[in-house]
Amino acid sequence: MLAFTNTKTMKQIRINEGMAGLVFRKGNYRNVLTSGTYWVSLFDAVIEYDLTKAFTTNKELNMLLKDAKLAALLEVVEVKDNEIAVQYENGNFKGILSAGQYAFWKGLIDYTFVKADLSDFNISDSFSKDLLVRRELQLFTRVFVVESYEQGLLMVNGTLERKVDQGIYYFWKNATAISILKADMRLVQMEVSGQTTDNIIHEFLDHRFGAIYEDMEFVDGDVDVFSALVNDAVNHQAQIDQMTDRALVAKWPIARIDPTLRGLFRAAGAELVASDTPPKVVIKEFVDIAAAFFPEGKESRFVNAVLDHVAREAKPEAF
Repeated sequence: MLAFTNTKTMKQIRINEGMAGLVFRKGNYRNVLTSGTYWVSLFDAVIEYDLTKAFTTNKELNMLLKDAKLAALLEVVEVKDNEIAVQYENGNFKGILSAGQYAFWKGLIDYTFVKADLSDFNISDSFSKDLLVRRELQLFTRVFVVESYEQGLLMVNGTLERKVDQGIYYFWKNATAISILKADMRLVQMEVSGQTTDNIIHEFLDHRFGAIYEDMEFVDGDVDVFSALVNDAVNHQAQIDQMTDRALVAKWPIARIDPTLRGLFRAAGAELVASDTPPKVVIKEFVDIAAAFFPEGKESRFVNAVLDHVAREAKPEAF
């Protein structure tokens, strides 16, 4: 039996390869058309979509997805309020999806999505350093650098989490307070070994910067900045030691203090004397460092009392 099409009430349309069409009548979705030639009503509107592009519509997506045929053609990605999703196309980075619902045509493009839970400050191994340095990710990350001559303490909400060595550390931005307190180990090394600033500087330049030990490579440091930091600490040492002595009990001059504490007092004193950092911030940082070096003792309270005295003498206008 032959079928005839009433051309007075129907129109012919063609959907090309790599395209799809959604049919609407009076604003209501009717069906989806893949590549081919079709007769549709003159009252129908057909919106064509490029299958290599993301699927976007001003209609409620969940209503459209009730059509099983359309749902089978689309990959839907749900990103929650506390998430982001990294979008890859054919293995290449494409962009970042923030909270929302997204749909992509299946078939021509191989899509991959890697989600991150931003409520957890830790970043999983799914995110490489090469990815984290991209401009698009920097909006969501916090970055800390620990130099080869520093020892770092990772603080989470004001509590010591762990010690960290040289490296670059990335964390997701969220409500968790993250900081890395850093101690300049050059001062401790000078205190323990009795070496001069020139010896320390040359040792780091000759044996630390760019050196490789047990498959670990040290980064090249800024020679000028490195030298200035060491020399500034030593240049202010007499003034710092005098202020520290006045803060100590008479029978405990700085010369009788533990070498690590002496290095800590001199580093903190240098920052109090030579920088614009608020004294209360300096005291808090170095009290936390003392607590990390002496977790079982009373040294942190001792350091707090001494540095408070030193700070009031160095910068009385701040109190």
